[in-house]
Amino acid sequence: SRAFYLGPRGSGAPWHFHVPAWNALYHGANHWFLRPPSAAIYSKEAIGSWLERDYATGSQLECIQLGGDAMLLPDGWGHATLNLEASIGVTWELNLLGTGLQFEHPWSTPTY
Repeated sequence: SRAFYLGPRGSGAPWHFHVPAWNALYHGANHWFLRPPSAAIYSKEAIGSWLERDYATGSQLECIQLGGDAMLLPDGWGHATLNLEASIGVTWELNLLGTGLQFEHPWSTPTY
């Protein structure tokens, strides 16, 4: 699946995981929190609430994604994001295993 997203400073996505995904940030800055599949969790708790209640430096990998950066998340990796400023981007889940589909880039038409 593909998705366009935008959000103001302080918004973001709670902890979740899924198939491999490609994420491109066109504008803004995102703080990413990452955990390997063995420690991945799925939560409905807003990222701001989690940061206030449970955040501990070193208990997950972290990075900052700036406008123009792309991230490739491996299958099953847990992640949450916090928009450090107003942000605009796109994401694409790469659920292609067993489909026989091949893509040259994220906006191409699938070939069989």
